[in-house]
Amino acid sequence: MSKKLPLIVGIWFYIGWFSSVLLGQKGLDLYSLFFPLISWILIFQIYKPLKSLLLLFGALCFVGLGFDLLMGQTDYAQIVTNWGHFPIWLLSIWLLFVSILPLLENLFKGRLFIAGLLGAILGPFNYITGEYWEVFYLYGSLPIIFYALFWALYFPLSLKIISNFLHTR
Repeated sequence: MSKKLPLIVGIWFYIGWFSSVLLGQKGLDLYSLFFPLISWILIFQIYKPLKSLLLLFGALCFVGLGFDLLMGQTDYAQIVTNWGHFPIWLLSIWLLFVSILPLLENLFKGRLFIAGLLGAILGPFNYITGEYWEVFYLYGSLPIIFYALFWALYFPLSLKIISNFLHTR
């Protein structure tokens, strides 16, 4: 494995994140699926494509996307979508995020409290930036608290789950 590959995947994540948001804003959501596809191809150069890893990625994506969609059904948040009720651009972002969890697990190894703290701060920040891009709206301070709690739990738990998977196979 090239030592540059994790850096390439990390840079690709940010390119994909911004591109997915912009494509969602322009109504070109379907094209955003290109970015997680490439990310998954790159990540499986590092971690061999195991069916169980794909299922784990899918489950972690389902939890995160499910929480976002649930919030979008409340009066606390609005998700802009161009494909009926399903925001493909948001699916792309979640598929991108779960693909870098093995790399983040290595970065936060033994520092789950820090991961939770960063999740509580940076998680809601990403949703707040969605307002700037006109793809995600939060109404009031309560959804920010909900997202802070979600990310304070989701991020370290997902890292722990990924760590257990990678180190017990």
